[in-house]
Amino acid sequence: MHKEFFFWCPQPVKDAIIRLFPYLCEIESIAANDDSFQNNLTMSRLCLAMSYMNAHYLEALIQKLAGVCESPKWHARRAAIEFTQNMIFCNLFNARPYAKQVHEFVLKCLFDEQFEVRTAALKTLSGLYQCGYLKVTDEDLEKLLKNKLCGEGQNIRFLMIQRMELRIQELELSNSGVLNDIDKQVIFKLFELSINRYSEVRYQAQKELFDILNCYHFSFQLIVDRIVDLLNMSNEVDHYQIKGCLHILLGNDSFFLPTEYSWAMKEKLWPSIVRITHENQISTRNLIEDITDKVNEKFVTEVIIQSTNEISKRAAAALWRTLDTNEMKLCNQTNIQSYNSLMETLSSLLNEDILTWGQQKMAISLLRLLLQKHVPIPSLCIKTFVDFLVHDNIELRECATKAIAALCRLQKPPGIYVEKILNITDDHCHPGDRDDNLWITINDYKPPETQIKWEQTCFLDKSYHGYYCWPKIIKYSMNKRERYTQNNMPEQVTILYDHFVDKNFIIQVIQLMIFDDEEDDVAEFNKTRFFMFKGLFHNFGLAFLNNFMEQLYVLIHEKTTEKHERSNRVAAEIVAGIIAGSKYWTLEMLNELWEKLTPLLTDVCMSLSSETLSYWNMCFMCSMENQDPRRMYRLIHFIHTLIDPKIVSNIYNETARWSLIQSLISFKWRIPSIWCDINEHAKLLLDHPSEDIRKSIAYILSISLSFDVELLDGKSTRQPNVNQFMDNICERLHLAIEVYEKTPLMNVLDEGIEIDLEARKALNFMETVVKMHKEFFFWCPQPVKEAIIRLFPYLCEIESIAANDDSFKNNLTMSRLCLAMSYLNAHYLEALIQKLAEVCRSPKWHARRAAIEFTQNMIFCNLFNARPYAKQVHEFVLKCLFDEQFEVRTAALKTLSGLYQCGYLKVTDEDLVG
Repeated sequence: MHKEFFFWCPQPVKDAIIRLFPYLCEIESIAANDDSFQNNLTMSRLCLAMSYMNAHYLEALIQKLAGVCESPKWHARRAAIEFTQNMIFCNLFNARPYAKQVHEFVLKCLFDEQFEVRTAALKTLSGLYQCGYLKVTDEDLEKLLKNKLCGEGQNIRFLMIQRMELRIQELELSNSGVLNDIDKQVIFKLFELSINRYSEVRYQAQKELFDILNCYHFSFQLIVDRIVDLLNMSNEVDHYQIKGCLHILLGNDSFFLPTEYSWAMKEKLWPSIVRITHENQISTRNLIEDITDKVNEKFVTEVIIQSTNEISKRAAAALWRTLDTNEMKLCNQTNIQSYNSLMETLSSLLNEDILTWGQQKMAISLLRLLLQKHVPIPSLCIKTFVDFLVHDNIELRECATKAIAALCRLQKPPGIYVEKILNITDDHCHPGDRDDNLWITINDYKPPETQIKWEQTCFLDKSYHGYYCWPKIIKYSMNKRERYTQNNMPEQVTILYDHFVDKNFIIQVIQLMIFDDEEDDVAEFNKTRFFMFKGLFHNFGLAFLNNFMEQLYVLIHEKTTEKHERSNRVAAEIVAGIIAGSKYWTLEMLNELWEKLTPLLTDVCMSLSSETLSYWNMCFMCSMENQDPRRMYRLIHFIHTLIDPKIVSNIYNETARWSLIQSLISFKWRIPSIWCDINEHAKLLLDHPSEDIRKSIAYILSISLSFDVELLDGKSTRQPNVNQFMDNICERLHLAIEVYEKTPLMNVLDEGIEIDLEARKALNFMETVVKMHKEFFFWCPQPVKEAIIRLFPYLCEIESIAANDDSFKNNLTMSRLCLAMSYLNAHYLEALIQKLAEVCRSPKWHARRAAIEFTQNMIFCNLFNARPYAKQVHEFVLKCLFDEQFEVRTAALKTLSGLYQCGYLKVTDEDLVG
């Protein structure tokens, strides 16, 4: 019953429960011979230990524990000590004032006459010391080390023996020591059984083999040669032996041979896995695929050149032996030779054209995993990757693309980092717009006119720099990088250059990329290809630009229906790579690039379609990701020109251009002047005839307003002001409601139905404002403003207009719900409740019903901070309960019952009489 009571009762700890506790300890001796009884008893005490206890109950319980620890029954004393540890851990912070009392009775039990009690006290005391609840004092040490019987320090053995035993057991379980001849024979026997004809024998032997290989480090080397021999003779060996070897390679959760640390092992084993020809069996093929997938999942680039500091060498010498002078160097040379041999072997297998496409896929995926920056990558390997960019198989081309992207990153010239000392007088955090962070925004930015000034400009790519505060010293990458030229190009880099400087090779690569997705699949912007192009232009500058620009014009002007969408996708990936890769180019190079790129992007923006828009959106997003807006001012200027109303285009094209402008969100708060300009242009189109354009306008306006945030002592002075904007919207919304209510939307004439343009514009404006309001709550981290409260009554008034349009009505409901679900402080709550009271007196019953339904959601989401306003809420809800309109009375009834039920309002005699 005691145990079940803690399950059902939300407040189980009572004074009587504390008084019952000593009896639950005394019963321990009675329950000792009944496992079920004993388990229930332990759980019963544990329920109390895991409960939250305030100071009153804790003090009473600790007194009871001290009393039980003096009980003549040792079972009770042990139960109390074990309970103490659980109780303290579950009430660690509020039990601190009672540490002295707990320390006294636990320390007393440490010298109990009964061994079981001493053991429990030892575990409890060590746990309390370890978690920091108690601190070891000199007095404790004197007591622990002193033997009361003879006065000598013998109790240290008692304190340490159990922990030593646990550590020894753990060591024995995890490592069996030095591998001897008997262990080797056991491994060999288990291996032979692991490739036995009978599956059950193989399964049991493999389990034991994995356990023993885990116990002895590097013991796997004993069976590697045997596995390699069997795999290399797969045509001459029985199927069950090959299957057994593959299961050994697949391993289990704790052991996986192909990724164990040994380059010599990988040199032998990985090519053998690739070459295996026993694929006519489906089970074998599935095992090989599982092994390859597991290698791709588990493999982490391992150290080839070991570098150990002198302190570690001396420590190792003290534990083992001193290393010979050339021993480490010889080990590193062996690793390098094995690594190079493995890379060249896999590359040769791919180039010899003797593998099936499945084996080729396996080989190139393994080869890609081996790429690293510490040892030069063999030239044959790089040439293989480049050649496979134009392979017939799509999957092999994808692997090659990933490899080239990785190679470009590995071959990237090192950056130059400098430190800048910032003279900041105010160390306090003031988030938002300040005089000291104006220089990292695009406002008043003047591009440098000389290369020296361009290189010396401090560009900070992360948007958090300077928003909250400044460090005293900031480290950043200098705007200068070396690029490969024909005079300073290593052999490995030359291979990439020679291929991509070839116009025919580029044409072939691009044409294959167009058809890299199946016809039925929806082709997506490929970020891997973007990273490859970014790396190429980052490392080689303008070297390939002319060839690519020629192909870009071909791609964007592709007229064939089947190729138009895919051509634009590839063009978007290339352009994004060019822009992102030009990050550290010189001024002269950038000027040349944008002279060629601007006309191309203009053509793209004038010919956007529903199929290609998403690709160019991603193109701009990837180009501007993690970039300083000052560095990208050319691209920002180009996107800024898209809002020009003088550009003549069709409706969809204008919608697409506004969609591209949304990509500026990457720069967040650092382009305030751009957001203000966009805001001014966009708000003029809130009543545009096209629904698609209005959606884009609502979206971009909500983004531009979302940076008006005031955190802590911060200010927002440069961003578009939400209060000013929304007050203007309120005025226009008031006029729109009047126009719509006075002028019917449709007039029935003899010639047909005529739609009034002014009424249509008014309705368009209202719909767009509602969508913008909803999106604003999605984007802005601090959406509740005074003007948002002032806008609320209009959102209720519109309810009658939206009654016959389900889409408009749903958006309007969601728009109000966004405000209701927001956190509202006292200032905003008071203002909003006043507005609700006003709306409840509105002559429009749709508005009154909307306000009442809103009230319930708002109170439930602000239950605790809305309590001071219960009287005002009660008054207007109760008034609506007697409204002349049935729908309003129904909404008021539901709201009032909900407020009663959750305890926000209490039923009074006046309510009942009313």
